[in-house]
Amino acid sequence: MRKTIVSLGERGIIEYAWSIFSKHPKELMGHNDDVVALRINNNKFLVLHTDVLVESYDVLPGMTPYQIGRKSIVMNISDLAAKSVKPEGILISLGLPKTYKKRDLAMLFKGIEEASRKYNTYILGGDTSESSELFIAVFVYGITDFEPPKRSNAKPGDIVAVTGLFGLTSIAYKILLEKNVKITKRMMSKALQSVYYPNAKLTEGLALKGLVSASMDVSDGLAFSLHTIAETSNVGIKITNIPLHPLVKKFAKANKLDPIDLAFYNGGEEYELLVTIPPNKWNDAVANIKNIGGNLIEIGKITHEKKVIAEIGKKCYKIEKKGWSHFKAWNYV
Repeated sequence: MRKTIVSLGERGIIEYAWSIFSKHPKELMGHNDDVVALRINNNKFLVLHTDVLVESYDVLPGMTPYQIGRKSIVMNISDLAAKSVKPEGILISLGLPKTYKKRDLAMLFKGIEEASRKYNTYILGGDTSESSELFIAVFVYGITDFEPPKRSNAKPGDIVAVTGLFGLTSIAYKILLEKNVKITKRMMSKALQSVYYPNAKLTEGLALKGLVSASMDVSDGLAFSLHTIAETSNVGIKITNIPLHPLVKKFAKANKLDPIDLAFYNGGEEYELLVTIPPNKWNDAVANIKNIGGNLIEIGKITHEKKVIAEIGKKCYKIEKKGWSHFKAWNYV
């Protein structure tokens, strides 16, 4: 096992790559972030991101070609949204098996097109290749007049906030991957909607421009994302408000599950934004989000003590570093 990449995991592979690759001397974000940024003149920054969707690992049971194409765009736009950057254009590299049906390709392209237009950007071109299964590699870029916030810039005293509630995707995974669950039709509809039709919080990200100290999107699970901010910023986080979707409490009770586990550990791909905001900018951030009809939910504070904990009422407990990692799957620690 030690001779394979499984022992490294996704993040170990990234670290290994950067032990070999030369770092661009003018790149601003560092290799621990999900975007790269270059200053292109005195007041403009070029921000770049890429993500790949692979059929056997990223496509949930029951997803249509339209939904797959749509998701491939949303998952990339989301990382620019976390940096308050409007996407300017997209390139796509597409791998297709010979047996892929033309009607499915049409729906795949329709999903890609409609998602791109939803976020006011365009497909500029790309490449196609034959492959053993469907894969979609998306490259997106944007230009901004404000240096993007890093994951690693959270400071003690900053307010920790998210743009939505958590746990619905956990329910969806239970439905689709475990199946034997007790659930109402309304719960099922809401949960499946969350994974089949995810949305990038671009409007919210743009509204927070210049107000955020550290940020990332929550695609690998809330607990893992909190740990990422804490570790890269060399700080701790104390959670005092768990952003739990109300349906999750009902589902957890019916299935004898812990709703907190569903919110922190069993989900992912919510594509909500996780941000830290200095106290003196909090009121402006709340006002800006309210003006665009979004949500900004305070869930805790950045601390000097380098650990991630939750303190709810009289109960205090450690938040484990669990989430999604390619090659190691869910609940990787």
